[in-house]
Amino acid sequence: MFPEEAAKVLDKESLTGYSPVVALFRCKDGTLGRKDASDAVGAEDLNLWPTVRRHLERIGRSILQGKMSAQPALHRGRLPCDLCSWLAVCRFDRVWDSYRLLRTLSKKEVLEALRDSPRA
Repeated sequence: MFPEEAAKVLDKESLTGYSPVVALFRCKDGTLGRKDASDAVGAEDLNLWPTVRRHLERIGRSILQGKMSAQPALHRGRLPCDLCSWLAVCRFDRVWDSYRLLRTLSKKEVLEALRDSPRA
């Protein structure tokens, strides 16, 4: 995520279309289009950074405490194990072990979930 105003700084070359540098689409008039597919967010959504940071800190603490189990997630019918070179290390067994199911969320749904997240 980055502020909409930062789009010009992050990608100075692309005038229209999809940016090869960051996830954004610029319309012919220079405005950002396809906002649901862009990582650019409005100023009000930047207030979510403290919430995102708390989630990342919680995950980091869990990793440091050794709480790292193999829990791949099935998303859109695909497992990340197909691309993973650590399968022999994690020893996740598709037959016996269960994987998490992730539903596809729009950018709007993700931002709403972060807004509703506890502020602890």
